[in-house]
Amino acid sequence: MKIAFTSDDAKNITAHFGHCRSFLVLTVEDNRIKARETRPLSGATNAPAQGHGSAGCFCHNSGGGGYEALSDCDAVVTLGMGPRAAAALKASGIQPVVLQAPLSPEDAALAYAAGKIPAYSPAGDNCCHDSQ
Repeated sequence: MKIAFTSDDAKNITAHFGHCRSFLVLTVEDNRIKARETRPLSGATNAPAQGHGSAGCFCHNSGGGGYEALSDCDAVVTLGMGPRAAAALKASGIQPVVLQAPLSPEDAALAYAAGKIPAYSPAGDNCCHDSQ
């Protein structure tokens, strides 16, 4: 199972899917992390993420697309995601997951693979509204 994490430093999960510039992808097999890679997000900008809809908000800059870097992933884990981004991921066959509390990518990957982290359920229909 391949699980992508929104991460700009390959160590921490970023606060919001729409503001990330890259993904940390962990492959989990037999309750262990077997592989680790970093993937840039197609369409990400180098502008600072200053708020929803800003130059740093990926979901507005690319229309919520650009998920090619994730096409082989089973899930995307983040700390915040709007319902339109979640719907676009689901339409691409990728399960969106929003953590309720920060975890390391490694701990989150193992917990998700074990079925201990639920999938995302949007509370509204606005892109880039935080789910906290």
